[in-house]
Amino acid sequence: MESTPLRITRNTYCIGGPNITDPDDCFIYLVNLDSHLILIDAGIGRSTDRLLANISQLGLNPRNIALLVLTHEHVDHIGGAAPLQSRLKFKIAAHEKAKRVISKGDSNASAAKNYGISLSPTPIDITLDGDAGSVPIGDGSLHYLHTPGHTPGSVVLYFNDGDRRVLFGQDLHGPFNKAWGSNIRQWRTSMKLVLALEADILCEGHYGVYRGKSAVRQFIFGLLNQTA
Repeated sequence: MESTPLRITRNTYCIGGPNITDPDDCFIYLVNLDSHLILIDAGIGRSTDRLLANISQLGLNPRNIALLVLTHEHVDHIGGAAPLQSRLKFKIAAHEKAKRVISKGDSNASAAKNYGISLSPTPIDITLDGDAGSVPIGDGSLHYLHTPGHTPGSVVLYFNDGDRRVLFGQDLHGPFNKAWGSNIRQWRTSMKLVLALEADILCEGHYGVYRGKSAVRQFIFGLLNQTA
């Protein structure tokens, strides 16, 4: 990925990540849906000012962020939620299976101990229930799919930006650890569901952006083959 924030599609941006903000951040994405800005993950929590500056650099107003969706329970994705929310007052959403870890600040299941830090409890305002649904912001065109395996509360998000389906598949690659509630059998089933979405663009949590249906499929099949 680039060392500066970038536009991926007309309404999709990358505003953070190891080469953009903090080295421990996941890639952090932003979607513009009819002037409703939706943030996808928040990094580890050391880059609040930089993230806000990056959004402004792209010509967007950070105060238009209506929602932060946390794709799973790990601290490099959720640690920045509380400091960002304190500045911008948006709502935070996560899957029902991730809610306890995030809201209680569980340092084991969130992998915070792996980073040598503690996780502050972060209340969840909107719970994403069940196997699939629409994120309740804007026109409902941003969808979620529950994809347990890496963690119990993992989700992918997707929407159609023009004629291209954009998939936000944070940490499709794993890794797996019993302390986080990982389950490789569930993960393999989840990856088959993700493949069925036939995304044109994949925005992954640590591997960056893959463009084209073939590239997306090859990436996911490669992961499945590695764990065969």
